[in-house]
Order: sequence, then structure tokens, then C-alpha cells
Amino acid sequence: MEHHDFFFTDLGKPPIFTDKEYFQKKYVFDLSNEVVPQERQKAKITLFEQNLLRLIARQQALSLDQLYRIYNAYFPIKYKTLRMKLNRWGEKKILHVRRPSIKNAMMLHNIYSIGKVGLKILAIEDGEEWLEVNNNLFKEKTNYTHGIGQQEVVVQLMLHYMKHNIHFESIAPYSLFGVDKSLGIPDWFLKYRSDEKNEHNLFIEFDANSEKLNALNDKHKAYIQRAIENPDENITVLYSLIDEEFHYRILKPPSGPKRVSNFKSYFAEPNIVLPKNLTINVHYLNRVGPATEYLFLPQDIKAKLNILEKHFVNEFHLNVDHVLSKDFYMQEIPKEHYADGIWELRNTEGLLEERILVVVAQEGDIRSFQRIDSLFHAIKKRRLVSTVHRLVIIYNDDISSLSDSHGTKFDRSVLTTDVESLVNKSKKPFRSFYGVFKTKQTEYPLEKKE
Repeated sequence: MEHHDFFFTDLGKPPIFTDKEYFQKKYVFDLSNEVVPQERQKAKITLFEQNLLRLIARQQALSLDQLYRIYNAYFPIKYKTLRMKLNRWGEKKILHVRRPSIKNAMMLHNIYSIGKVGLKILAIEDGEEWLEVNNNLFKEKTNYTHGIGQQEVVVQLMLHYMKHNIHFESIAPYSLFGVDKSLGIPDWFLKYRSDEKNEHNLFIEFDANSEKLNALNDKHKAYIQRAIENPDENITVLYSLIDEEFHYRILKPPSGPKRVSNFKSYFAEPNIVLPKNLTINVHYLNRVGPATEYLFLPQDIKAKLNILEKHFVNEFHLNVDHVLSKDFYMQEIPKEHYADGIWELRNTEGLLEERILVVVAQEGDIRSFQRIDSLFHAIKKRRLVSTVHRLVIIYNDDISSLSDSHGTKFDRSVLTTDVESLVNKSKKPFRSFYGVFKTKQTEYPLEKKE
């Protein structure tokens, strides 16, 4: 395997090896020339574990919890067994072992970064370029929360998408962007090539609930400018917000819906337009995988609309008439904010019950946020040719709906629903808003027809 400035996040078995050869057969490395105790001058490491060392070296540092999840995604191992193995590698100087002591921190795990002997093992296998890697980068850091947080984003993406056979190139940002922060420097950088023509550049931003609103807005502006100056690049910014499941969270409230809406508030201004080559997604850390599936996996918007339409037909015995968008919207509403459907719900006598706008939303997606915000205000300010009684937002599942905060004080004319609840025939498949951030389950506010 060649040495690179990036590392593919796929640790799967190459086809030339059997499972036993890759995961279980141990290769002996003689460490007699290293400064390690006499009794520890041999290391037995499998081919899979060599790839694990490569990953640790390239990601700078990973926690025991993260390494446990990665290891078990490929081959079963007990938590205690892995901890003892990694600590033995620490004694042999293959890894640096940090036992962080952070005041008011929760559920801390050891942190592992590549050691001098680990780099020499990789140099034996791949070439002496590994000896050029700075193995002190993380050892010198004191901000564990942020360092492990940015790697948690990578680990979650890595493990979520491996089941879809999607793997990323993982690249430390300083090796790409240097010190120039004028166009935004991410915490980490991932690249994914879906084919020869389509390349996704993922700018990872981990938010520990500490930056002020002005600093966040400056980041947004920088990434917009980056997209403008690089029109041929497909740029995706992923803002992952610290949540209560993150092990290295300091004892203070995790990010909540207000923090999510603070990130989005900048984009509510009518003059803020995302360049076509820029996608921004704001989500809780534990939702980074599901919230980004629309970027990499096929999405059938028409199928989702059909599911909602069938609900109106079957549950309310309504006819759904589709209205063309041409001449329906006033000129001030940009075309990219148009709804996915304009429906007239008519009873069996042909009388209009409601006229609604339907939007298929993506959790955390800023374009979805802008569409919803724009359409809600268009309805309230009567910026549509015909009266619209309701805005219906449809998500993939209920948790996507609950995780997507808008920060707008919606009234009862706005409802959310989701494909999962509709398909499973939930008794109350819709949610209405009360206050700014809270929702409650509800039935659609029309009388059901038996």
C-alpha cells in the first residue's frame, strides 16, 4: 500500500486474502532496535490491524470508543480485549496513549495517536515516507473535545456509509489549505468520488456549542465565497453540533434546537443565495449519517409525494388535484423556492376543502430551510395568486422531523409528516407547531370520511 496524504476509510478485506489471513493471522515485527523494554521487543499485528494503524496515523487520534466501533464493524472483538491490545501497543511505543483528565467531562476513554514505533512498522510495509508524519500533532493538543469531536464526525460517516459501499478519502485540512482562512478552513476534509465526473468535497465542521453567532456567520460567508471562486467544485459543508451522546462533552447543556436555528438564521435573509455548487447541512452529531443520505443515495421525491397523496385519498376520501406552478407564484418568489406540489383537496362533490403546498424536506439542509421559510412567509403575506390554507412538510421519518429545527414561529397552518408514519398508518401521522421549537402529534385537521 502506497503512502499518501489521504487515507481511504475502507478497512475491508481485499479479495486476495481470506478472512483468516486478513483478520486473524498475525505478522511479527521485531522491535529490538527500538527503545522498548526487552520483554516487549516483538509485536504481533494482523493485516487488518496494520490498516487500523494507518487510519490512526492519518486521523491524528481516535478514542477507544471510536476504535472499538470501527474494529467491530469489520471483525468482532470484546471491549476489554481491544483496550488491553491498544494499551500493549502503547507500552511498545506503537501508539501514544493519552488518559485525559478533563474537569467536568463525561465518560472519558483513552485517546490513541500513532507512535514512533508505529510509524516505523508502517514504513517497513509501505515505505519510508511514513517516517515524515508528525506523530506529535495530537500529543501536543489540550482541546480533546474538539479534536475527538471532529474525528467522531468522520467515524460516524465512515461506519454509516460502509453498508452502502461508499468510502471516503480522509484528508487533514492543513495539508490542503495551509493557513489561509479567507475561504474557510474546515476541521476536517473528506472527498468522495461517485464516478469519474462527480466528486463531493466535504468540509467537516464540528461545533462544540461555543462559537458566537457572528463567528458562525463569518464561516457561512467564507464558504459561500469559496463556492463562488471555485464554480467547478462540488462543495458540501457539514456542520455537526455536539449532542448529549458525545463521550467527550463537557458538563454543560448540549446543542439544542435553538443552537440549530442559530446556525440557520443567517440563511433566512432573502438576499442570501447559495451558489449552485454549494450545499450546507446543519445537524446533531449523532444524525450526521441519516441527515446526509440525500447527498449520496438516490432520492425518490415523487414516491414520497404519492404516499402522502394516497393518505388523503384513502383516509379522507378526497380527490387531489395538481395545480401547475406556472403563474401561481408572484415574481418575487425565486423558482428554487417553489413547493414540490400545489394540491387542491376536493371532496366527493368536487368542492374545495383546502389548497396546500407540499415540500419534501431534507433534514438539516439549508436549501430546504430556505424554501420552507420563504413559502411560509409567502402564504402569510399573500404573495401567491390563490389562497393557500396550509403548508405540509414531509420527511423520511419521524426522527428526521424532530431533529430539524427551523427557528420560525409557525402557526397552525404548517404541519410536518413523514413517510414512515404514513406507510405504517400511524394514528397521528402529522405534527403541528407550538412555540418556536416544539411540536406535537396530531391528525390532519379535516374530518375523516368513513
